Amino acid sequence: MPATAPASTPDAPPPSDDASTSASEAYGASGEFGEATTGAAGSASRWVLPEAVRVAGEAQRISYDPAPAWEGGKNCTAMTRGAALLRAFILARVPAVKTIGGYNCRPNTARTSQTSVHGTGRALDIMIPTLQGAANSAVGDPIANWLVTNASVIGVQYLIWNRVKWSGSRTGRKDAPYGGPNPHVDHIHLELTSAASRAETPWFRSLPGAAVVKEASTPAGALPARPDLVTVQGIEVARSIAGRLGAMLTAAAAAGVKLTGGGYRSPARQVELRRKHCGPSQDDIWQKPASQCVPPTARPGRSNHERGLAIDFRGVSGRMTRADPAYRWLAANAARFGFKNLPSEPWHWSVDGR
Repeated sequence: MPATAPASTPDAPPPSDDASTSASEAYGASGEFGEATTGAAGSASRWVLPEAVRVAGEAQRISYDPAPAWEGGKNCTAMTRGAALLRAFILARVPAVKTIGGYNCRPNTARTSQTSVHGTGRALDIMIPTLQGAANSAVGDPIANWLVTNASVIGVQYLIWNRVKWSGSRTGRKDAPYGGPNPHVDHIHLELTSAASRAETPWFRSLPGAAVVKEASTPAGALPARPDLVTVQGIEVARSIAGRLGAMLTAAAAAGVKLTGGGYRSPARQVELRRKHCGPSQDDIWQKPASQCVPPTARPGRSNHERGLAIDFRGVSGRMTRADPAYRWLAANAARFGFKNLPSEPWHWSVDGR
């Protein structure tokens, strides 16, 4: 961040306390941008937020909690519970990430009169192995995008990854080029709010006890691993159901019924639809029952669309209704191909009817 940004200004958090931290130093005691220019396979010249992620981030506002003054270490604490839980969650979900640094009692390297956020135990450095010295975007981008999409519900106030910073306290566009001496191509620097550090935000409260498991049902959903997807006659689905979907579409066509629709939906898109169909508040997006949304929309992390296991079929005039010939064909034939309908949504067909 610019060195002149006052700590008390909510739209401009103080300089990142990871501004010039090397990977080894960051571990310490704990252990407009346009298109990205692709370099080595899997790498990009900078982090470019997908449109849906950028919009989801800009719809949120997270107050920035600064670190206290530096008094020779007197204000240092330890790794906080929230940081430890999030660290364990990411390590369990992303095999390519082997190390995540955290607590380190030291001054802020960009403003030495302040304690580093690492010294408060509220910062993590998610180490991403580089590709020939370049950022491994295939590994780092999904993590950073997930953190932005779910910043409010988790309590993420600030991020730096691959020459880009993201600040939850800013109004309007929250991502901007990062020009600090460390380009952060080998790690994501993450800062939590004070409430998140105490594990008091919705995401932490929903974890099963104090344990972090590989498949946790949380407001933000499990850290998404993009499913193995293929496109079947224009519908993107998980590879595991491609055969049966193809057979069903072919059978329908032979009967004079053309089935079209949409399948896979990204986690960011699910959040966007919840905001549109359920309401703008965090409670609307993460907690409101799907049945209270118009149209019904599953909570983020709980939709079969996010796993590529559901299709929303189109009817004659848009969304399929029970009056559509295609619906009547599906009602009579879909079961033999392994697809079931969600009774409240004539258009929605999935592997388990949900």
